[in-house]
Amino acid sequence: MRVRREDELAPGHPGVEPTPTPPERLDLTDRQGRVRRALAELPADQKLAVHLAYFEGLSHTEIAQRTGASLGTVKTRLRLGMQKLRAKLTRFEDQP
Repeated sequence: MRVRREDELAPGHPGVEPTPTPPERLDLTDRQGRVRRALAELPADQKLAVHLAYFEGLSHTEIAQRTGASLGTVKTRLRLGMQKLRAKLTRFEDQP
């Protein structure tokens, strides 16, 4: 059994994330909601490609294999989906 040294538990040490403050948690929750809403507005094929790439960690090739789409189609769907997400999230940031 390994005992962790005190300096390994100190804030700023790799692998130890500081506990977010209540305002930081609220901001994170708000941002997560904005991302979910923006994702929900994407066309189904783009939403699936983004989900597989960013939430399941699949490569472009793996997405193509899983969905039966060509590699070029997967790359286009990801690019278009990310462009739309960027535009939607930028609009959210600009709103008070």
